[in-house]
Amino acid sequence: MFPIFFAAIVGRAATKAAAWHLQCGSRLGFLEQLIGSQTMFSTITTQYALRSFNTLGLSLVMLWILSPFGGQSALRLLSIASRLETTPVSVVYFDSGTQSQLALQVVSSPTSQISVSQWFLQMNALYIASLLAPPDVKNGSMDLWSNVKIPFMSSYTTESSNQWVETPKTGSPLEYSSLVGISIAPKLHQNTTLLMESTYIELNCSDIGIGPIQPLNTTAFLGQSILSYAASDGDVAAYNALKNGTFQGYNAIDPNASDTSDYVQASWSIALDVFVNHMYNSSVAPYFDAPYAYPGFFANDTNIEAHRGTLLFQNNVVDDNWHYDPTNSTHASCIVSQVYVESNVSCMASDISSANCSVVAQRPSTKPHAPSAITALSFPDVFSWMSYQLPRIFGNTGQAGTSDVSAYYINNTATSFITNQDSSAVLDNVTPHDFSVRLGQLLNTYLMLTQAGFHVTGDGVVANSLTASAAHASSVQQVYRISWSWFAVFVLATTAMFAAGVFSMYHSRRLLTPDVLGFVSSGIRDSRYLDLPAGGGTLSGMEMSRQLMNLRLRFGNVGVDEDGRAYLGIASEREVTEVSKTGKYL
Repeated sequence: MFPIFFAAIVGRAATKAAAWHLQCGSRLGFLEQLIGSQTMFSTITTQYALRSFNTLGLSLVMLWILSPFGGQSALRLLSIASRLETTPVSVVYFDSGTQSQLALQVVSSPTSQISVSQWFLQMNALYIASLLAPPDVKNGSMDLWSNVKIPFMSSYTTESSNQWVETPKTGSPLEYSSLVGISIAPKLHQNTTLLMESTYIELNCSDIGIGPIQPLNTTAFLGQSILSYAASDGDVAAYNALKNGTFQGYNAIDPNASDTSDYVQASWSIALDVFVNHMYNSSVAPYFDAPYAYPGFFANDTNIEAHRGTLLFQNNVVDDNWHYDPTNSTHASCIVSQVYVESNVSCMASDISSANCSVVAQRPSTKPHAPSAITALSFPDVFSWMSYQLPRIFGNTGQAGTSDVSAYYINNTATSFITNQDSSAVLDNVTPHDFSVRLGQLLNTYLMLTQAGFHVTGDGVVANSLTASAAHASSVQQVYRISWSWFAVFVLATTAMFAAGVFSMYHSRRLLTPDVLGFVSSGIRDSRYLDLPAGGGTLSGMEMSRQLMNLRLRFGNVGVDEDGRAYLGIASEREVTEVSKTGKYL
């Protein structure tokens, strides 16, 4: 619409300017330039036809060029653009440094034994599901339940300062500390970034080889067995203090079994040689049921004497006939550390599902923590259950000449490999690095499950185990964007059109003579070949055309001189003969 209004206003202004200059007296060429500038095309052709390449002609052309540019500026003035908007959101995540519920599992009666057994069945089911997950899940940034997994920071950097280090975007997949991630609440459905504090156990395994089974000290744990707790809740005397420097754990081989079928209890075993003082074990008075059996209890303590423990792993090889060679056992010694990291988590949302989260950068945690030598395994009530339950998740697998899924995972993490084995796992060919990572993943996975329980699946939250994070959600909003260059063109064209309108109104008020330029009736004004109404000379071109609109005219021969040459003129159609190509004309 802009070019239409522009042509109407500016074209009218050009006509009024020509009429004003005609009234005041002006050159014919000047008037023809103005009256011929009714449209952009006529303006250009008029200047060319008159060969009037002067300032007026250039000005008229430049003025009319504003017409198409003004029309385009009105269309291009506003455009739809995408803008990223960031807003703070309230997000909480599970605290991976909280106490494991293993420390609270106490068997003091047949009823409590049933309850504890049922709880372990649930945890074991989640553990097996994590180990047998598809490869893209086990290697991906999120677990089966869309919880974000934390990488081993040492797997891609040796940075020990507080500087942020970006996780690799290409190359080999990240080595994650656990097959189960950290849950975030609420579920995110928009792009979000947050900082997350977490902790995990890291192993440094060496001396992987074949040798005889080393018997473990089992009875030093509370009571005679974790499945027959005989002491009362507050009986400190029932606690047998563990002697550091000896490996404490549950044997996979029971040399005292009377039946051969009970000889092999599990296909592998773990033991630890350093524990915290019994004062800090949650099942010992006066700390019973208090959340003390976790490293965070020592976060603000100073001058702690903590010796780094060694984890002993032993894998038993049993044939199909239950024959067991006590000298043919794969063993490994692993230095145990508790690592604390801060992770920058980025969650990218889609339209059809919850956000896909991944750790994009990490740095060592800057908050106060217990010495790294004190780990989640350093507490007897936690490790006693883990050393018993973890190797027995699939029951007494060693008797059938096969191994537990955990042992197969250490050999090869592929689910297709784990589910297609019919013999004992052979682990002496696994590199120390792979052994450390895979066994560490198994320990961290089981610990995380015993900390969060079914909450990892999104079934509620553990209120006292949540940590708030200053998260920021970003979303792409459709906004209108102003093009300032086109805005300038629009203002210029509009101003020119407005000025032309004012100019036209101003000179219309000042014109005293009839408006005759640009009308056909101007060709017959005061013609001697027509009988015009009286006072016709004072009529404007449009007024005269309106009065004589039914008059038929012809431009042709209106007369002949004495030499036979015809005169051309406009007169009544009946009085004018047609022009001849062979005729002679003045």
